[in-house]
Amino acid sequence: MIKSRKHSSFPRTVAGRATAGLVTGLSLAVLPVIAHAQSSGNTPQTLDQIDVRGVRGFKADKVASPKFTQSLQDTPQTIQVITSDLFNQQGATTLTDALRNSPGVGTFYVGENGNTNTGDSIFMRGFDTSSSIFVDGVRDLGSISRDVFNTEQVEVAKGPAGTDNGRSAPTGAINMVSKQANLHNAVSGTVSAGTDS
Repeated sequence: MIKSRKHSSFPRTVAGRATAGLVTGLSLAVLPVIAHAQSSGNTPQTLDQIDVRGVRGFKADKVASPKFTQSLQDTPQTIQVITSDLFNQQGATTLTDALRNSPGVGTFYVGENGNTNTGDSIFMRGFDTSSSIFVDGVRDLGSISRDVFNTEQVEVAKGPAGTDNGRSAPTGAINMVSKQANLHNAVSGTVSAGTDS
């Protein structure tokens, strides 16, 4: 048993002095950097002005249906209008492609590779809405896959719409608004290409 620790205290003292010297040296080396950071923080920098402008190019203010006479903002029902500008820029060719822009609306494909013979199978909040599809306000019960080449906008009215449309799904209705004729000459065309399709 060791009763005296005289010999072991010398190395600890040297190591302690070396550590204290190292910490003091590093503190003195960092001191000018801290002083520089504090002095430069007192003068504020003036940055260049940035102008932010928002464009709401796909926003529709009104529904085309004569059943809704107020603006969308004042209508006490959730109605989303998907304009032809939006789904044309996205390359949507069918109603199910255009409805991908509406949250809470999904499509259900049961066939091989996502193809189905039953037409548009559209679901809102888990309920089948295929029998609540309208074209210009007239119910379209056809079991077909609908194209949007002649569609001006797609209106998605969410919530119970029985008072507006008669018998309908409890989750909403979809109205496809056809393009209207106008009095001036116009030519329109599109070209698209793709790979891996």
